[in-house]
Amino acid sequence: MTTHRLCVLTRLLPRAVVASALLLCLAGCSTLNAVGALLGDQVSFTAPQLQGYLDRRFPRDYDRLGGLVTLTVLNPRLSIPAGSTRLQLDFDVGLGGLGQDKTRPRGHFAVASGLRFDTGTRGL
Repeated sequence: MTTHRLCVLTRLLPRAVVASALLLCLAGCSTLNAVGALLGDQVSFTAPQLQGYLDRRFPRDYDRLGGLVTLTVLNPRLSIPAGSTRLQLDFDVGLGGLGQDKTRPRGHFAVASGLRFDTGTRGL
């Protein structure tokens, strides 16, 4: 991997992580009203529900330099470790450009996150 590609990857990777985390939070927020009305004070999501949401939304492409370089975030895998309230998200990363196959994983990154309900704003 060339130095230029590594620079591009290191600049884009944090943005991809933030975008992925926001997508996951939006998935939870979009169902809060309906589920909250049924359950009262408690909202719960199962790992298969969240995995299904991720499967429908990935792979995601992030083009840079006018499409000359493409970072592809693919193969999302969600797990909820036993006894934990945190989510573990694992993704494969493909890098495309100049004849490279962007769907072939060239790297991997993981994100651990937790959701917290803010009573002041009544949001996640």
